[in-house]
Amino acid sequence: MNQAPCYQFRVKTRPRPGPLFDAFFTPVVQSLLAEALSAAYRTACDLHDPLRGSNESTFGFNLYHFAVHEISQLGGASISIQSRTPLFRFYVGEFELACHRVGNSERENIWSAFPNADSAAHTMIEEQLWLPGLAQYSGVEKARRLVLAHFGNADDGFRAAYLCIPGQCEGTKIIEWAHAQNIWTADQSAANPANDAMTTVPEEFVSEIVVRRKVKGTTTNAENR
Repeated sequence: MNQAPCYQFRVKTRPRPGPLFDAFFTPVVQSLLAEALSAAYRTACDLHDPLRGSNESTFGFNLYHFAVHEISQLGGASISIQSRTPLFRFYVGEFELACHRVGNSERENIWSAFPNADSAAHTMIEEQLWLPGLAQYSGVEKARRLVLAHFGNADDGFRAAYLCIPGQCEGTKIIEWAHAQNIWTADQSAANPANDAMTTVPEEFVSEIVVRRKVKGTTTNAENR
């Protein structure tokens, strides 16, 4: 009998944040953050007027500052503002957050959508958690800096929001999320299916040995040598 490799496709589990994450980012807190972003988008859309010179750049600039304003109104027992300028940072319990738009639609893939390089979002990466040789699940559990990443546009408004843990950057741009959790989506039926894969991620093909019976009268390459 000879042996031939048979390749299978496996799925492995994505690392999840620890219980402290769930304790602070309760459904109520997630709803408050989504409502603040929704209000910011409504204002930005209302003031967006291409006939008066509005464009994608002015929409994004105004939206950022409207989001800063709306989230700053959420001050309470678990939400506090660290700074509004020059960088907007706020806390939910022990977690520090930045807030940035990463795309236009819920149809986009959160795992490949990141803030612009000039947003300073890369400063939210806790580099000591992602050193070579450290288990990723350990970094995700210990991470205390996140990005409130959202999708939307001037025509359709607010489309989706995620709590993301940045895991890797290139220069001043985040290029990988270590964790991404959806907190709100406008049209779940239109959302990118990949965005539901919060707990699973494709893994490389792995070889499995399959034993096959050799046909009588044939020889293998090794026997011909």
